[in-house]
Amino acid sequence: MAAFTKLEDSPMFRKQKDITLSSRFMPIIADNLSFRGSLDEGYAGDLSFADALEAFGAGQDDPVSVAIGG
Repeated sequence: MAAFTKLEDSPMFRKQKDITLSSRFMPIIADNLSFRGSLDEGYAGDLSFADALEAFGAGQDDPVSVAIGG
């Protein structure tokens, strides 16, 4: 049987530490993924709004839109 100089060197402690960390971080990861999904939806909405404005203003090279800074 191998003697461990520190408790942190033991495989059982490492496994317990991994389990504890994964149980703490899994909810954070799940929340992060749902937040990322919300950001993706918001970005898609921004793109569709920009497309609608471009269609309304006759495109990017419309002289009136360019004259007012568009």
